[in-house]
Amino acid sequence: MHNSTVIKNSKPIVFSNEMVVALFDGKKSGFTLPLECDSVIFESVCHEEKQQLINLCEPYKIGDYLYVKEDFAHNKKGEIIYKANEQLNSKTHSDNTWKSARLMKKKDARIFLKIVEINDFKLKEIGIKEIFQEGCISSEQYQEYVNSKFNAELNEKKKLQFINKNHRLVQQYEGLYNQFNLDADLINNQIKEQWKIYWDSNVQTEKNPTVLNYRFLVHLILTH
Repeated sequence: MHNSTVIKNSKPIVFSNEMVVALFDGKKSGFTLPLECDSVIFESVCHEEKQQLINLCEPYKIGDYLYVKEDFAHNKKGEIIYKANEQLNSKTHSDNTWKSARLMKKKDARIFLKIVEINDFKLKEIGIKEIFQEGCISSEQYQEYVNSKFNAELNEKKKLQFINKNHRLVQQYEGLYNQFNLDADLINNQIKEQWKIYWDSNVQTEKNPTVLNYRFLVHLILTH
């Protein structure tokens, strides 16, 4: 699709400054929103029917193009500037009077995304992969978790081999194997605490609503 058509047909999405920074840092490739259609009906149907409901009831569907609304201002020359750039350039203050992202018009947007995948789950059951896509944890934290789970899975295989050869030492090895799982669970809990703080919405996390995770690709970044 030609870029002019993408821009014309794109839908708005509001990102916080932290989200924009995470996107430019290569950490953010998804976002999560509460389900808008009736959750009882949604959770009672098959995958194909869920996709139909998403197309009918939800603000975005697979294949949609979005433009990102972010905090902005105009400098003395009348040129548009973006607040997230201060964080990207390690500036801690400026003389600019910033305007809310919600006030941004499409003509001032620079970031255009394409929705490529949508998944549903209960908020408290979010996986580490989805949290990583949100951009609220670093690739190092994600890799640490992946490595810890890999160690646990690898040691499960070693454990079975070990049991076959050394019945008497099984109990001793069990303790080591359990420690790998505890390490993975600890990292998992730490990441989810960061996610709970990061996920800024009107949804009360203790209610555990159904949410949709949208995975996107960056289609276009304009220079104004």
